[in-house]
Amino acid sequence: MLDPVARIALAETFFGNTNADIRYGGGRAYYNIASDFVQMPPFETFKDAESYYATLAHETTHWTRHEKRLNREFGRKRSRLGRPASFSRIAVSAVTHSPSFGAG
Repeated sequence: MLDPVARIALAETFFGNTNADIRYGGGRAYYNIASDFVQMPPFETFKDAESYYATLAHETTHWTRHEKRLNREFGRKRSRLGRPASFSRIAVSAVTHSPSFGAG
């Protein structure tokens, strides 16, 4: 179980400043567009802080698509890997942000 002390202060500040509605509990991470919130498993359930923040970065990137923010359409266009092209951009976003927080 991950020690809550392992949180990375810079990442906590960054995600806190997004004003995203981030809820904790359950066993999976996702963005709920209808209710406009990010759901995250508890910090302690991740194998390390880097995994937690990479997942949070991924889900908050989904969160940016809401009409109150970037109002992005996630269409049916597929990447070379067969995933929606927008999913590839989200994955890149998560990886790109991790080193900025002292993770990864």
